[in-house]
Amino acid sequence: MQPMTVTKNQSQAYHHGNLRRVLIDTAVEIISEQGAKDLSFYRVMFGTRAENSYFSDELKPESIPVFKLLRDIIMVCQKKDLLKAGDPQEMAIAAWSIVHGFAMLRIDHHIPAQGMDEKKLRELQRSVVLTLYFGLRPE
Repeated sequence: MQPMTVTKNQSQAYHHGNLRRVLIDTAVEIISEQGAKDLSFYRVMFGTRAENSYFSDELKPESIPVFKLLRDIIMVCQKKDLLKAGDPQEMAIAAWSIVHGFAMLRIDHHIPAQGMDEKKLRELQRSVVLTLYFGLRPE
């Protein structure tokens, strides 16, 4: 992978508090030019954070609008007795983790593509979601 060159606009954006946007834009640019082999988006968003990392707290799951939506849906389902009682934040983290884990296993080729046509992949995805649901549904 070739070294990144930060443009003047990107450099200025960083100093104006737009580091998150610059990181995302740069990652998308690298992926579109060189593919996701050496850099994926999932790694930019969820890769290991060092204590002194440049990634802001805005990238924590609790700050991502989709995560908030998931937590809100869990609360609505709990009120309708479609899911068991419990901390919706913890349940959302569990759901997020299961789906994220499946996606990362697939991206990292730990779920073999050989013999995996689109139908088989959909069945596997459905199995993961059903396993999640049966763990969260009321008794």
